[in-house]
Amino acid sequence: MKRLALGLFAYALLVGGPATAQNAIRVGVPMPLSGPAALFGEPAVKGMRMFVEETNAAGGVLGKKIELVVRDSKASADEAVRVSREMILKEDVQFLVGTLTSAEGPAVSTIAKENQIILIALIF
Repeated sequence: MKRLALGLFAYALLVGGPATAQNAIRVGVPMPLSGPAALFGEPAVKGMRMFVEETNAAGGVLGKKIELVVRDSKASADEAVRVSREMILKEDVQFLVGTLTSAEGPAVSTIAKENQIILIALIF
């Protein structure tokens, strides 16, 4: 899984686009962090943070550090779309990693596709 994620990041950086003009790779994480679904969302974000720490300590990806931009989707498709759109347009993320529910995934996928952003959906 780790190599797959690194491969996707490296590929996206090599093919160009806005990610190549920045010093960091910004990754948006729409994940349920409140309510009952936080039981799954919080550990997922903790694991992502551990992975980012380890990767950045080893020099990042192609010399660029990874930065996570985490937002609470509240396990709601509407909220996941809102925070994902905000992260893409205002936070300048190049990737989205997350969503938890079967409603969030397809909804955020549409936003990612519209903005030509790679979405890596988590499957539990």
